[in-house]
Amino acid sequence: MSESTQVKTQFGDAKSMDHTYKAITLGFWRALPVGVATVGGTWYMNSRNSFNFRNALGPSGKIFVAIGPPLAAWSYFSEVGIGRELKKELGGGAESEATSDVLPWKLRLANSFYDHTLLTFVSIVLPLYGAVLGHELTKPRPPGWRLSHAIIHTRVIGQAIAVGSLIVVFGGRETLKRNGAPFGVDKDDFYLSNK
Repeated sequence: MSESTQVKTQFGDAKSMDHTYKAITLGFWRALPVGVATVGGTWYMNSRNSFNFRNALGPSGKIFVAIGPPLAAWSYFSEVGIGRELKKELGGGAESEATSDVLPWKLRLANSFYDHTLLTFVSIVLPLYGAVLGHELTKPRPPGWRLSHAIIHTRVIGQAIAVGSLIVVFGGRETLKRNGAPFGVDKDDFYLSNK
């Protein structure tokens, strides 16, 4: 068997299996804090202080609240890991990582925002939705007020939050794109400017 012959398995060649393994482990370790936070938060809300949470959701709803966010985070970060591995394989990874270390922090932050715009949008909108729902659940209510009323009020206010955040975040990304994002440093220019 020659060296050029790749070992084929039921699931693909060794290189693709290595990429898959790296992406799955990256997704797991990045999603682990999300899982600890949501499982711990769900347990705390269920057992300690929230009468509304304890009675509003059934067992399957509580399981989804605990398991849904870590699964979404794992899926997202695994996909990012596959993209990084493919970028390295195609030759774009080593140069971009080397030049990103020499960028000023402002440009690295802009590149991170540009590359993770959807994640930025979700990280802005989700806490605001939670704050609105928390406010709706804690304010004094007339008799007969149900959880569905609070959810409807949250949805109406949340639509305004989502549209406003969408305009700001994705408008910011388009502004960065017009200004040359993602930013990089040409090695010759960098060394000339630091002499």
